[in-house]
Amino acid sequence: MAPPPSPAAIQSAEARYVGIVRGIILGNLTVPSGLRNLGASGTATIAFKVTPDGRILWTRIIRRSAYQSANGAARLAVEQSHFPHFLKKMPDHPIVFEIPIRVSGAG
Repeated sequence: MAPPPSPAAIQSAEARYVGIVRGIILGNLTVPSGLRNLGASGTATIAFKVTPDGRILWTRIIRRSAYQSANGAARLAVEQSHFPHFLKKMPDHPIVFEIPIRVSGAG
């Protein structure tokens, strides 16, 4: 039987997974027309729990933007995402991730 992965290997795998997940979330992000019309932006930090097979169990806004529409858009982008299975060396139990998501109507 192989020894369990080292903490550094687990951390590295989780960091790579977060990069993948962030790209998926940003691909699902829709900027609300109100923010676009104002040329405004906001960042909401979303916490969400993911199972090893990539299912999202729940989402929460843990740091809000001043713009409610940015908060909703960030949360919806997470909820509409489909994540891959965990990478090798990641734990075989659900993990809570916290990711800041910038919603920008500027430019």
